[in-house]
Amino acid sequence: MFKYPKIFLRLGITSLFFFSCGYGVANAWSLLSDHWPRNVTYTYSYGSDFSSEGKNSVDRGASPWNLLKNPQFYFQTTSSSNSASVASKNGNNEVFKISNGTNSYLAQTTRWASGSHTTEADIALNVSFLWSNIRCSICLCT
Repeated sequence: MFKYPKIFLRLGITSLFFFSCGYGVANAWSLLSDHWPRNVTYTYSYGSDFSSEGKNSVDRGASPWNLLKNPQFYFQTTSSSNSASVASKNGNNEVFKISNGTNSYLAQTTRWASGSHTTEADIALNVSFLWSNIRCSICLCT
């Protein structure tokens, strides 16, 4: 049915940030058997090389989830930054930049689970792609 069905399996939490330079849409569905526990605030940190505009773009991508009436979970940034360059199971949800070329993925989520609950997810944003059709200086690649 789909030409690239594997991409849908990799979306996971990355869908929060896919529209990070614009607006996003929140839908409550999953192709995965596990999920984030409910009624919890999930924090994530940005790589130390994110500009304030880049951070704001990712936050705008998370806002549709946070603005739902009676949300089951809430995403919030931390004041600390990370130095991640690869996904690692370290108990922290990290958003970081990589440069994998344009023959690779736009963004990739690596997640870990315990039983039926997701416990951590790291998101790598590939800055080899132009993330905006407006000036790049206001998006992720700065």
